[in-house]
Amino acid sequence: MKDLKQLIRPNIQALPPFAETIKALSTPAAQVKLDANESSHNAPHNRYPDATQTALRNAVAQITGLRPECVCMTAGTEEAVDLVYRVFCTPGKDNVVSISPTRSLYKARADINDVEFRSIKLEEKFHLKAEKLLSACNQHTKAILLCSPNNPTGNLLEGKEVECLLENFDGMVVIDESFADFSDSPSVRALLPRHHNLIVLNSFSHAQACAGSRVGFLLAIPPVTEYFHRTRTPHNLSREAQAQALDIIGRRYDVDKWIKHLREEKRRVMAAFLQLACCKEVFPSESNFFLARFNDAPAVHRYLKSKGIAVADCSTLPLCENCLRITIGLPNENSQLLGALRQF
Repeated sequence: MKDLKQLIRPNIQALPPFAETIKALSTPAAQVKLDANESSHNAPHNRYPDATQTALRNAVAQITGLRPECVCMTAGTEEAVDLVYRVFCTPGKDNVVSISPTRSLYKARADINDVEFRSIKLEEKFHLKAEKLLSACNQHTKAILLCSPNNPTGNLLEGKEVECLLENFDGMVVIDESFADFSDSPSVRALLPRHHNLIVLNSFSHAQACAGSRVGFLLAIPPVTEYFHRTRTPHNLSREAQAQALDIIGRRYDVDKWIKHLREEKRRVMAAFLQLACCKEVFPSESNFFLARFNDAPAVHRYLKSKGIAVADCSTLPLCENCLRITIGLPNENSQLLGALRQF
């Protein structure tokens, strides 16, 4: 790994330390608070949320087994990805490398930040080859972005290939684990003590069922998270979003129950798809969705839409010709989907 000063944009390095920003924003001992142009009416919504997000970062640290200094809270993984580009990539000069197919978010935020996005097609059955990604890197490649389990394919990326990237790439390796809570495989965050160029993203949107709150987080060694804290907006998570995230962390039994039920439903639905005349193949999945190949996916997509059933058409993506991505819903929703497809 290169020295951080070689990776982080000079203007980001020049920003004041996060502690100085928080000190300027925080007046916890004040009995009469008249310094932030807040209204004195409509408490508690009249006050800005905690910019340090201390309680939430402590709670995330506890469930991830890391120190709070390793945690940076974000407004979903969208903000986390955007921060990666803003912290490391000089617009019009640097590039990032990723895979295809994967989340469209990565290229969209690269385009917005004027960062070249280099996409390397996965192998057959969506396998990852580290050497192909490394061969696409040059002196201006600041980050490699991967999603595992990948979206829309649902598969975990091979651990030995990920470690190969961590060992041989001198920039940052970003692993988006937004869907990892649905898998029994251990999180790559366990590699953080050995690989300081690792950044792990996660989200409260999926397993925790809090998509409406827009809460995510990234994990990295403290020198790296410091620059993310410097760069993010101080009040990127509302009071309500922080409270919702803390509440769901305390409801681990409920989340585990939801995950268990979803896995059971996924097995049922995937088995039923294999019996459909219009379905050619169902791909293994470690997520809350799966990918299925049809004889004519666009026609199936149009048909389901006419029935009021929404699924994702992935037919235009590399390796996903005639494929639909199916998110697992409640049992009655899944049964409605299967009933419609049996009549197609």
